[in-house]
Amino acid sequence: MGLHTTHGCYNGSYSGFGTERRKLAKLLGFELGDMEGFGGIESWKEINHPLIPLLNHPDYEGVLSISEQLSIINGFNLLNDKIQETNDEDLINFCNTFKKGCIDASNKNEIIEFQ
Repeated sequence: MGLHTTHGCYNGSYSGFGTERRKLAKLLGFELGDMEGFGGIESWKEINHPLIPLLNHPDYEGVLSISEQLSIINGFNLLNDKIQETNDEDLINFCNTFKKGCIDASNKNEIIEFQ
């Protein structure tokens, strides 16, 4: 099985999706596991970054709106240098693929569905 999204943003294991989101959170200076909804008690209101719609999203259902997609694209652009500096090919590929899917969906004025 696994997680699949429309527009090819992500197709793989749930654990892989979680791993890459934890890496992104760490680049932003926090632990995803400390956050509400991920086993912790920290409020998302304390985190201000355009990648939050991706980081604070259920990995088994739901959609990303056009505005959320544009926010995620912006977030990847802002974090691009840090992402590249990690030399983590899995993270780099995850970010590039997710960003490409968001660009495709937003250009078509379509939501991204998590399935």
